[in-house]
Order: sequence, then structure tokens, then C-alpha cells
Amino acid sequence: MTGSLTLRYGASELRLDPAPFRLDPIEPPAETTGPTLEAALDAPVGSLPLEEIVRPGERVLLVVSDATRESGAAEVVQALLVRLRGAGVLPDAVRAAVATGLHPPPGEEGYRALLGPAASLVRRTAVPPWLPTDFVDHGVTSRGTPVHLHRALSEADRVVLTGAIGFHYYAGFSGGRKSILPGMAAAASIAANHLLALSGPEGRRHPAATAAQLAGNPVHLDMTEGAARCAPSFLVNTVVGADRQLRAAFAGHWELAHRTGCDWLLRHRAVAIDGPRPFALVSAGGLPHDVDLIQAHKAIEGAFPLVAAGGAMVVVAACPRGAGHVQMEAWLDGRDADAIRARLASRYEVYGQTAHALRAKAERVRTWLISSLPPALVERAGMIPAASVGEAMRAAAQHLGGGTEGYFVPRGAACLPRLSPGLTREGTGS
Repeated sequence: MTGSLTLRYGASELRLDPAPFRLDPIEPPAETTGPTLEAALDAPVGSLPLEEIVRPGERVLLVVSDATRESGAAEVVQALLVRLRGAGVLPDAVRAAVATGLHPPPGEEGYRALLGPAASLVRRTAVPPWLPTDFVDHGVTSRGTPVHLHRALSEADRVVLTGAIGFHYYAGFSGGRKSILPGMAAAASIAANHLLALSGPEGRRHPAATAAQLAGNPVHLDMTEGAARCAPSFLVNTVVGADRQLRAAFAGHWELAHRTGCDWLLRHRAVAIDGPRPFALVSAGGLPHDVDLIQAHKAIEGAFPLVAAGGAMVVVAACPRGAGHVQMEAWLDGRDADAIRARLASRYEVYGQTAHALRAKAERVRTWLISSLPPALVERAGMIPAASVGEAMRAAAQHLGGGTEGYFVPRGAACLPRLSPGLTREGTGS
């Protein structure tokens, strides 16, 4: 690829000339479309249509993803309200809960932005900050996770899950069961579930806890077991394109419809590559994908298999909300990956795991970060702060001994690079 490149950065864009690098883009071959929202609702997977499930007088809870995910929530909720009204469910019987998990809660303005016109039609419930008394004990999963879920799920007659399907670096895929665990779960439940990602030898990443992997994935299986405790009645999950428009929708049984969507995403968003190269230029994709370092890490994780060990990566991620969580910032204290992993073994915290994953990759691939983060925080994470993309590109070229071939990833977590059969990339699970 030659000529000027455009990278999304927060709410704006950056342009640059990639020279002296020769970069091949890593993007899905086309923005393929799947079932429309209305078609998905008309022909749900493994389920009756929603309007044949609910009954007049029932209380319905719509669970929506927070603003760190582009899911088309406003469009989805509006379509669901039409179906519910057709089934005789009164507007004041419908509630909406934002599945924040450990993410910062949206304020009233953020909630209105998330749901658009539908925000005035449904009452918001399960509003953070959540208290210990807000959760109901649903027992323990077979893997030892305490299932403490927000009582709004138990108080509803019908629970309808919404959200977006994407690649998730240790749960396999986002969407589906994640609306409940971690979305509507207590912190202790989230921590116990996420710890399963580190159930491999010596506390390293479990080999099945990786992007696009559901079979044998302990995190996914545990999430599914936990979510089943509240018996969701219906699900609508979407795939959103680069233009933030819905590209596909999947509705029906909360497990079967989600799995159908995951299969579709893998077919249409996986990109075959011939092997790692010395360099990659990566954009997290702008807001909301680079709202903070926690979200931006997903793009770094997705691009990591593209870069040969000892190579270089330049990452563009605005991170206007900083590290994303005080816990994440505390774990980025300058210690190396082995020290963080040892500390996690004695005192596990969810974002300590994210900090470890980020630090481990930065130790194997020299990484420059263009962001609004304090330079000292970037350095404590093991990366190199840069004031501009041009500065970082020049430093990377010097590190590699001149221009070379590499990859350009304009939306880091939107597609899944997959090595051709027979090739491996040691360490991609870190």
C-alpha cells in the first residue's frame, strides 16, 4: 500500500505517508451484510418470535450494552418496543438496564445518547453504582464462580438480551451471555470468571481462552452457565460496520442465536495472512474503541499475531478516559510481565490480567503508542509514548534498520487475522 493513510483517532482522523514502510491492509474483504434486524426478528433462531413469547401484563427487562460497544442499541430497542406493543405489553412494563459490568456507568446524558428516542419510552433500571444488596445469589457454577446477578433480572418476567458480536481476546466472542456475566454480575463473580482465562500451566493463558474460540473455552463456558441461571427469554445481537450501521442481526434463543452470529462473524471477518512481518501500524478504530487503554488493548491483542517476535508496532488510540479503571492504572506500575503474573497468582484482579497481557506483548514487540495518556503511564505499561505517528514511524524504522514490509490495521479489533495452515506465532496467547 502506498500513498496517504487515514487512521481514526478518538472522534477525529490522522493522515500520514507510510514511507519507508510498504504496508498491506488487514481488513475484511468487504462489508458483507447478513440478516436485517426485521428479518431476524421475523425468523428467530431456535425460538418463537418475541411477540409469541411475552404475554400482556408481563414485566420485560431489556439488557443493553454500554457505550464501549457499538451495537446499534437505539435501533434494536426501538424495534423491540414495536414488537412488545404488538404483543400487548404496556410501555410502563418495559425497563432497560445497561450492562456495565466493571465499566464506568453512563450518566443520564450518556443513557439518552445510547438509546436515542427510545430512552424516553422505557424506564432505566439497575442504575450504578451497584450495592452488594442489589444482587441475588444464584449459586455457584461447576467451575466455582459465584453467580451473583443484579436483582432486576429476577424481578422481570422476561429478560431480553441485546448487544454486539465481535471477537473477544479471551472469551472468544462478545455478545450473548456476556450481557449477564459479566454485564449484570457482581465484581466477585466477574473476577472469578475472568480468572479462568489464566488457568493454563504456571498461570498462563488457557490455550482455549482466545479470540474466536468457544469450544473448550473455560471463560465462555462459565459465562454461559452463569447466564443460564436467569433464563433469558430472547436475544438480539448485531454486527456493526465501519460506518456504525448494522451489517447483520441475529435473534432468537439466547445461546443458539448468539452461536449463529458468531459463526457468521468468523466467516466474514476473518482475514488470512501468510505469516507475521516485522512491522504493523494499528488504529483501534476511533471512539468508542479507543475510549481508554482497556478498550484500546483489544486492538493491540488483535494485531499482535501480525508482528514477528522482536518486530515493531505503532498503535494509534486516543484514550480520552485514561487507563479506563483505577485498577488498571494501579497494575501498570513498571513491573515486567512475569512479576505481574506472579502478583496475580496471589491477588487476582480483573484489570491486573489486562495489564499483564498488555505488558507481555510490549515486551515481545517494541510498541509505540500515540495517545492522550500521560507519557509516564505509557512507559509503565512497557510501551513508548510518541507525540505523532510520524515520529513513531521514524523510530520504528530506525529500530528495524530501515523500511520494510508490514501490515496496516485501520480497525484493530474489527477483524481476525488468521495464519495460514502450518504457520504458528509463538506467544500470541499472552
